[in-house]
Amino acid sequence: MAVNLLELEDLKSAAKEIEEEVSIKSLTVKEKAAVATEVLKSAAARKKYCT
Repeated sequence: MAVNLLELEDLKSAAKEIEEEVSIKSLTVKEKAAVATEVLKSAAARKKYCT
């Protein structure tokens, strides 16, 4: 994943999106990781770092 290519503001935005996930507190660690992965993939795709 191209997270290291994202700008700081993009990472902050992704972190905020992850934190705001309504059900995030009730998820398992594995499920939280999956949510974070999808959010970061979306951020990278918006910047055209991955597809």
